[in-house]
Amino acid sequence: LMRWRHPREGAVQLAAGIPGGRTHWLEAHADGGVSLIRSRQSERQLNLLHAAPNGEVENLVLEVTEVPAAFHREGETLLVIGPRETAAFRIDSGELLGRANTPGSLNHRHGRSFCAADRWWVVGWNGQAVHWEEFAPSGAAVGRKIIALFDRADDGLCLVTDSGEVMNAEGVTLLNAGRRLTGLAISRDGQRILADGIRSGERHLLDLPGRRIIPVSGRVERVLEPPPTKPSRRLVTELNAIEFGSGAILWLLSPKGGGLEFRKNARGAFMGRLLPRGTQRGAAARDFRPVPVSPTLGCTLKVAEYPDGRRAYLDSRGLLHLCGAGADAAELTLVLAEGIASGYASDRYGDEFFHGPGKVEKDSDLAAYLTFFVL
Repeated sequence: LMRWRHPREGAVQLAAGIPGGRTHWLEAHADGGVSLIRSRQSERQLNLLHAAPNGEVENLVLEVTEVPAAFHREGETLLVIGPRETAAFRIDSGELLGRANTPGSLNHRHGRSFCAADRWWVVGWNGQAVHWEEFAPSGAAVGRKIIALFDRADDGLCLVTDSGEVMNAEGVTLLNAGRRLTGLAISRDGQRILADGIRSGERHLLDLPGRRIIPVSGRVERVLEPPPTKPSRRLVTELNAIEFGSGAILWLLSPKGGGLEFRKNARGAFMGRLLPRGTQRGAAARDFRPVPVSPTLGCTLKVAEYPDGRRAYLDSRGLLHLCGAGADAAELTLVLAEGIASGYASDRYGDEFFHGPGKVEKDSDLAAYLTFFVL
């Protein structure tokens, strides 16, 4: 489980070894933690996971009677909504607070909304029981025929009218297509709507934050739920040997030839660069061998050992851990990437992408730390 805080920062690993399956619901917290619901196969047993910023994970099991159609949080209560039944759980403990069958005349539409004969209801938790309440709009929305009702993060409940207007519950128009819309599909966050009816033979995307109507084609599901852009750097991980040169020069060698070199450039900056494919290993190169680790670590390790006790660990997450001889010896971790060398010893060095803004020592020499391992 990874979290990106900012487009200019790399991911933080929150947890490893979490249950497999499908992710139904996810919520990020201000403290850096994440809560999510996953399930396997039948989807009638849900795993509610709370991952804290320190790596601790709590796994709570929620028992449901049908495949969930939607989830909705009300304060400290999580509603697990199905076509025939809705269950309410305490989000912190997973305790079942109550469950109720959907009234027979209601059909589930989107999120917590249900419909019957052009009238709309929303399911909720009143502190004592699961209940359905008829939706009552206000302002300019009163008396309008509603063809869709959904939740949007910034506006709460919103509606689509039969004339093509998207409004909030107070009747404020968010976007107006000007035509009756059909074939509606609404994104999970309520920010985008796919619809037919604006122009014959075409589907259109109603982008509510941008207040735009855009014709779409091809894989429309990627338009409705666009995959997130994950900032990244290229890491070098296919390596099988390590070698040091005189001074602070380090080579990490690939079994296919080439690899990665760390050394100071002409301006004195300690840099990583890719080695050409024809690079040959020297006599002093040492091979990495696998090390058994717990699956909860979230990575695999390989080690190269020296007779005096020095060890170099190759981490599958794109890291190299250098450990001096003896229990009290210095340690250094390097990120296996091109560009300015990044890593940490007692301080953090290099590219802020790997550490976060304001967390890097600007004036220290990372190469100087490498000499403890070589000398």
